[in-house]
Amino acid sequence: MKTIASLILSLTLFLSSNGFAQTLKCEQVPSLMNVFLSNHIQINKLSDEVRTRTVSLFLKYLDPNKQLFYKKDIDQMTSALNDMFGKTGMESGNCGALSLIGKTLVDRATENLKFVDETLGKNFKINEELRYQTDSKKREYPLDPIQKRALLEAAVHTQIATITAGDVKLAKAKEQLVKRYTLSVKRSKELNQGKMVTLFAESFAHSLDPHSDYLSPEQLDEFRISMGLSL
Repeated sequence: MKTIASLILSLTLFLSSNGFAQTLKCEQVPSLMNVFLSNHIQINKLSDEVRTRTVSLFLKYLDPNKQLFYKKDIDQMTSALNDMFGKTGMESGNCGALSLIGKTLVDRATENLKFVDETLGKNFKINEELRYQTDSKKREYPLDPIQKRALLEAAVHTQIATITAGDVKLAKAKEQLVKRYTLSVKRSKELNQGKMVTLFAESFAHSLDPHSDYLSPEQLDEFRISMGLSL
């Protein structure tokens, strides 16, 4: 029976021998997946279930609160990500879908920031009657801008109420919340294709086992040191 330690060791040696010292490349992901599958105790093939879980986790990492994407975005991205598993996808070095998803992410985060700015104008008052469902598992993705605005409105009022409950003045609370949504836009813009490829690899690893991780170059160096493979 192969242990987690042997899996990590095999993965480390694979990455070292296949030029993974730099950013993970699109065409390297299938080989990386094969390493995980060949060393996994129970799952040894890329099944439809594994693909579905990988895509679902990837999208969840991008939008954990279901406040960014519309349902139509999710449907389109799910289809595009599934296509990446095919011969014309990652094996051919084609991860263009990730770039398109990154653009959509930035657009939706910018859209949210604009709404928050408008909502928190000088006439803003907390509406205590609005109820925001904090458990995203109990919510669906918004179908259209009307549903999304309603979701964000409830979220904003709840967030402001939570901040001011800590003896923070309303003006300061509004400033903090705008900064939070501004940071969301900034982080979205920083997710280039290289980082998206790494996130996709992480999603695949977690689809097999929530305790498995793809080791980034930085993490790999730390692992080598801790295992006495270098220095």
